[in-house]
Amino acid sequence: MQANFSHMKDYIGHNVQINRGGPEKQFGELLDLQKDFLTVKGENDVVFYYHAAHLKSVTVNTKEELEVTVTPIPEEKVVTFAKADSFNELLQALQYSWVQINRGGPEKVEGALLSISEDHVILANDAELMHISMFHIKSVSNPVTTKQEEDSNENNDSNDNKDENQSNNEDTKEKSNQKKRTTSNNRNSSLFSNNWQPVQRRKSSSSKKGC
Repeated sequence: MQANFSHMKDYIGHNVQINRGGPEKQFGELLDLQKDFLTVKGENDVVFYYHAAHLKSVTVNTKEELEVTVTPIPEEKVVTFAKADSFNELLQALQYSWVQINRGGPEKVEGALLSISEDHVILANDAELMHISMFHIKSVSNPVTTKQEEDSNENNDSNDNKDENQSNNEDTKEKSNQKKRTTSNNRNSSLFSNNWQPVQRRKSSSSKKGC
């Protein structure tokens, strides 16, 4: 039987804890609450949509809330999230976006949400098409790092490596030129030493007479 959390609408905007443990345990701000799913903002402003059918508990720290009402709250940037009347409609709103289904365990998967039906969804990740039962979807989120961002990071790393290699090549070239200059200076010094003969001083006439 699906739990009904509609009585918690008064806690929208408050900090809550989803479940007491396990991979779906989450601390965050309750953003929205519908008949069969909850929307929570977690760390790094990542938005999680929890399927109410799998929620075991939602905990509100009343002591913390009392402290928050006394302490001025700094302005926070507005977090956008999908809105819908049901979990199925929510998934349709997220269609074609990169999502993560479930937070942990063997059922955690990521991919582009291609198709949504009454009993399952289809995710695409590289060459794989994953058909996932709607019953086993505990939560959905838009992960911070998507496939495109990973590719972008790889390109940035590649560019950094190119810059580093170029810098190393320039250092090597400079050392080579410096070595050539040193060798040339040593050669010139050697030639000068071989060809230079000290000039004997002539004895003065006075010294000859004295003799």
